[in-house]
Amino acid sequence: MTYTRPNKTKTSTPNDVVMTNPETARWIVNHFNPSGLCLDPCAGKNAFYDCLPETKERCEISDGLDFFLFKNPVEWIITNPPFSIFDDFLLHSFSIANNVVFFCPLNKVFKSKQIDNAIVSYGGIKEVVM
Repeated sequence: MTYTRPNKTKTSTPNDVVMTNPETARWIVNHFNPSGLCLDPCAGKNAFYDCLPETKERCEISDGLDFFLFKNPVEWIITNPPFSIFDDFLLHSFSIANNVVFFCPLNKVFKSKQIDNAIVSYGGIKEVVM
């Protein structure tokens, strides 16, 4: 496994392209049981998107659908985010979604005071599933 480091360009790197196993995505979506408008902001091959309820949207930078340009409010974001721009991705998710579920290593979440403060301001972490 290749680990990515935060970069200052605010642009994801090729190492960010990690496709989620469809069975894992299905398990996560079923666990959280989202309703309302859902968004997969980095859809890749649609592992999460295909499991979301019918009221859904997707972004995928390789398809020309940049998540950072998506401004519509959504009820849920469920995705495997790009690790090299994790902080910006999380902050933008908080700005448009009532519920955010990221499939990611815990060290991406618990790494800085800025992210800790953003999480607390958003309402905290409701659940960690390992």
